[in-house]
Amino acid sequence: MNQGLPANQNTMKIPLELVKRFLREFIPEAAEIFSLLRTAKPGDGLSPKLRQILVNLKVQNWAPLYQNPQNQIKLKLLFLMTPEEINELNAELITKSQEEQEQWAIETIESMLEDDSDEFDDEEAAQKEFDSLNDDEKTERIKQSQISIGCLMPIMFNYLAIMVHRKSMFQLVAEAINGDDESFLKAIQIDKTVLTAIPHFVERNLQAARDGDFAFQRRLNTYRNKPITVSRPQYPTLWLLFAAVEEMNLLEDFEVDKDSFFNLCEEVGAYGFSNGVEDVQSFSRRLRDYKKDQALLSASLTILPSVKDANSSN
Repeated sequence: MNQGLPANQNTMKIPLELVKRFLREFIPEAAEIFSLLRTAKPGDGLSPKLRQILVNLKVQNWAPLYQNPQNQIKLKLLFLMTPEEINELNAELITKSQEEQEQWAIETIESMLEDDSDEFDDEEAAQKEFDSLNDDEKTERIKQSQISIGCLMPIMFNYLAIMVHRKSMFQLVAEAINGDDESFLKAIQIDKTVLTAIPHFVERNLQAARDGDFAFQRRLNTYRNKPITVSRPQYPTLWLLFAAVEEMNLLEDFEVDKDSFFNLCEEVGAYGFSNGVEDVQSFSRRLRDYKKDQALLSASLTILPSVKDANSSN
């Protein structure tokens, strides 16, 4: 049985280089999915194309993942590694000091990612490569896509919750389960699937109907149809990246070297020349705008937990 992470792993500072590597892998993929979201329109925010992708890959029912805070880290690791690789990493970390843990985690994950460097960026080339596979290889490739999209969706909604409410979906769901109806409604605004996929949300909805709580039912209907965002951010991918870094409590660390931070954002396509701007000064203004928006929200983010067993679905 997996014994989990060592005690000091709970307080281990996430190495910036490891975070940068995650952002380099995640943001371009997330930006593509984000472009298929209709966050400023009423309803679930899914475009017909994205909904069809989810149907084709049979990706659904990710909302229960919000019930376990460990999944905040696990989903990110699963985006980069297999469950077996994550558990091997955990077992190795037990024997190391905090400084050794940080360095070993960077080197190990980077070596694993280098093994996947032969992936195709061109869609046509990727399709030709897929067609050349045998049936077993195609099945495995589809499974990898299911895992990737299955991780992307809750991660994406989690960051949207941070952008809109300055609380993660994990925090909103935990508070809702503890009886906070405001968090209940805010969670529904971001990810409508929680209303049918998480037992407490199902029961709370039924309870309101049984009790004739029409005031709550009216609010529930309002939030069920409420757009995820009041208006789409001018730089949605940049806001997404800021939310990702803030969730890991590293925004201030990245701010220390704004030139490097700007270069990273430009590298992953979140800001820079492709957005019609090239200077660090305008980037600094965007960062201030994001922090100003967040400062208007009274909530605060919780600290990320560690991962005990990547094979567990809880």
